[in-house]
Amino acid sequence: MKGLKKILPFFFQNKRKDTDKENTNYKETATKTLNYFIELEHFNFMNCDKESITLHSFKSFFHKEPNIHIPDFVNPNGTPHQDMQIFLQKKGNSAKGKYLADNNASLFYLPVAKNEVLRHFSNESKQKTSFTDFQKDPNSFLIHIQLNQMLKLIPDTPLESSVVVSPIVKYFLRTGKSLKELESDLINTISSVIESDNYGKKDKTLEFIGSKEQDSLEKDINYIHIRFKNWEELTKNIQSTLQSYISKRHFDKDGVFRFCSEKEYEKYVRLTYKEHVGVNSFYINDLEKVKYEIKDSSVGKALETYLSLSNWEVLKNSGERVDLFKNESISEMKNVLRKIPITRWPSEFPLGLMQQVALNLIIAKSKEENGFIFSVNGPPGTGKTTLLKDVFANIIFEKVKFLKEATDVFSKVQFAEGQEDYYYSFHPKLKEYRILVTSNNNSAVENISVDLPKDKDLLKNGYQFLGFDKEKKCWGKISAAMGKTANIKEYFTTITEDLQRVGDLEHENVYSFTQLEQNVLKKIATAEENDVFHNVNEKKWQTSEEQFVNIDGENKDEQMNCERSKLFAKLMSEYNDFLIANQDKIEKNLSLAKTYFLGGKEKGNLDSQINEAKRDNFIQAMFDTVFLLTPILSSTFASIARFLKDLKTEDIGWLFIDEAGQATPQSAIGAIWRSRNVVVVGDPLQIPPVVTLSDDQLKLIANDSAGITEQYNFFYRLTRNEVSVQEFADLNNRYGGEMIDSNQNKTWLGSPLRVHRRCKNPMFSICNETTYQGKMFYGLTDTKSKESKPQYVSQWLDIGGKTYGTGNHFIPEQGEKAIEIAKKFSQDNPDKSCYIISPFVSVVQKLKQFKQQKLPGKEYGNIEIGTVHTFQGKEAPMVIFVLGVDDQKQGPLKWASSTPNLLNVAASRAKEVFVVIGNAESWGKQEYFDIAYRYLTKELVELK
Repeated sequence: MKGLKKILPFFFQNKRKDTDKENTNYKETATKTLNYFIELEHFNFMNCDKESITLHSFKSFFHKEPNIHIPDFVNPNGTPHQDMQIFLQKKGNSAKGKYLADNNASLFYLPVAKNEVLRHFSNESKQKTSFTDFQKDPNSFLIHIQLNQMLKLIPDTPLESSVVVSPIVKYFLRTGKSLKELESDLINTISSVIESDNYGKKDKTLEFIGSKEQDSLEKDINYIHIRFKNWEELTKNIQSTLQSYISKRHFDKDGVFRFCSEKEYEKYVRLTYKEHVGVNSFYINDLEKVKYEIKDSSVGKALETYLSLSNWEVLKNSGERVDLFKNESISEMKNVLRKIPITRWPSEFPLGLMQQVALNLIIAKSKEENGFIFSVNGPPGTGKTTLLKDVFANIIFEKVKFLKEATDVFSKVQFAEGQEDYYYSFHPKLKEYRILVTSNNNSAVENISVDLPKDKDLLKNGYQFLGFDKEKKCWGKISAAMGKTANIKEYFTTITEDLQRVGDLEHENVYSFTQLEQNVLKKIATAEENDVFHNVNEKKWQTSEEQFVNIDGENKDEQMNCERSKLFAKLMSEYNDFLIANQDKIEKNLSLAKTYFLGGKEKGNLDSQINEAKRDNFIQAMFDTVFLLTPILSSTFASIARFLKDLKTEDIGWLFIDEAGQATPQSAIGAIWRSRNVVVVGDPLQIPPVVTLSDDQLKLIANDSAGITEQYNFFYRLTRNEVSVQEFADLNNRYGGEMIDSNQNKTWLGSPLRVHRRCKNPMFSICNETTYQGKMFYGLTDTKSKESKPQYVSQWLDIGGKTYGTGNHFIPEQGEKAIEIAKKFSQDNPDKSCYIISPFVSVVQKLKQFKQQKLPGKEYGNIEIGTVHTFQGKEAPMVIFVLGVDDQKQGPLKWASSTPNLLNVAASRAKEVFVVIGNAESWGKQEYFDIAYRYLTKELVELK
């Protein structure tokens, strides 16, 4: 026994050492990965020209000082001159200063031409030579400084976080100089200038010349002049600091950074009051925040898993993966199927087998784990939204159950001395039920927000929730698109009116919430006792089109009116009752939430009344208010850092990432950091993220800037330009399936959905054979057309030709035919959409010109034109795929056919008819396109 007592402390001490080592390795790897992502983001150049003013232009307004001519600023009718519209706005026949107190000023230095930086960077490893800028004007910047509206320090914000120097600057530094030293000296320079005695002081020698009616402008122009003098003084000193760091060949004696064509450096220095994050990116601030949080061990389980890149190979070799494409997974799958969730989104159809597996895993993880990330592989038309609806229903069930049972949901908080200076905070558990849907694809997030309130099954069966509008065919505003300011403004306009009418909603009180819950639990228990989960046919399940684990009924009526559907109806009814019972509290918070989210003068007053200690509680209450009224919100990744700027680790209960195969891994990090449970849905076999750097450049950045070398087992996966959010999540998911392509490349996909219900044949067969190795099942019932000779049949129209001009892939004969077919289809089917798509921007531009010339009327608004990339996530009855490319050129063909992804997305947009227009001799012999050609030449009709 004594020996055991001696051994046990030693055992636990070693176990602690192993854990500490594991944590250290994770932190080191995650930090290096974030450094890599941060540098990558600096190559996603931002054009900062919008609503900005250059120092060169600013100086022209004050070139006659101390005399200030008011007509130089404002036209006789009161409209400010163009550059002055940043500071002034029209009021009657005069002008007044804009309210800018809520807007920080962004200053941009070191102007560059994007293409030249990329060209220089790509040559950097091979040669250290200077070059001439080919672009006339620079279009981006390498240094960003954020100050307050008067170009002074932002209160409560350290200057270190307001100065961002792009890592790209290191390529232009003098020998022996470092980025860290440059940043430090810039901060010291800016600080000393701002703190000097004369900085920001009004010039009392100014003399205003203008009509008496415009005398009121003097005060406003005085403030504009102060800003100008501050900026001029800052720039002079910043330029001097830069000159001592930048190599002479890039920064000459005149102070010109040699990525500019012009001699006047100040001509390109810019100021704007529009919010920009960092120099080039919407994501850098969040990436920096997360890097700090990782050092402090303050990230949730979902993000920790997401950034565990070393675990990819460990999981792959562990033997723990469950390959749902293989028969060996059947016993594990049956165990998963036993975990039937308590409610469902009412529908006339049950979930398919793999939808049910994914749903059960997601809900089980939320109950069993302290935060998680889970991925679903959803090829086109396999029911991703249908699956998500059932997940949403179960989250809302838990939310309503909590609201019913909790006795302390609200607490009144007095934030100032006024009688009306109070709000209601919420129980902290409520944030666990916040649902956020996000993507880098605008249409993807807005589609979910628009589709859920207009669910046809719920409308048809009389469901009503807050925002119900029979005329607009909206059963209730259960979801809303947020993120950008325009969406938020529209939201607060409509939700205020909806809340005032919440008492008018009708609902039945036939069923008891508790009784329905008990009934469902009994039904699930009975199903387990009867072992219905073993009804899945072990021999045939891999080749079956449909298999349901059905406890809800056999036909449409039974599905809609089953106990689990009734429970959803009851919980939404109880939700309405809660809103009605607490309407006064919610309305009080809603007015404050509007101020918080939209800003303005009122927000400045509010911020001054709520001190820092109380601020976090107030912010949580504002988000709880919005999520209480609208359970599901959506936003693009680009808006997350701004929309959720005050939220931190795991403040969002549930994050759903849609079209994740299109998103770069770093774009999702801010959203995942703020979330407890994360569900990633997408398909890496569709369009990959848009990345301007080559794989070789990515490897150089990883090596040179982040210290990620080939010794790391994830190096080659990380440094591919097609790596995505979906892949990051898939590789850490033990549930999935392995896909092997025609070149024997293996891809591990997340939990797969397999029954396709969007496209008719041959589109389904094209996608299934080229991309999914026959692993999808056809879920539609084909019916023969009533027409003896159908007017529109999917086919390949063999039209070749020549292109004209460098970089132009448009063939006029193909464009003529595409517009001709689209016109006829639009006339025959005015209520149906027709897409004309192409792999190439040059083809799309010409097609749009053709349409404008030949189909100028509004009656052809149902014809949409764009690149394949822009149509991912959309669908239409008719899709015309215009291939373009001169018959003699091979390069563009090889690019388009290098993977099946582009063809997969193009074909899967078409629900009924898919017409390809291209040279069969060249395109029809390319890999993957040869399969499409084979399917599309089986049945031909003349398309007139």
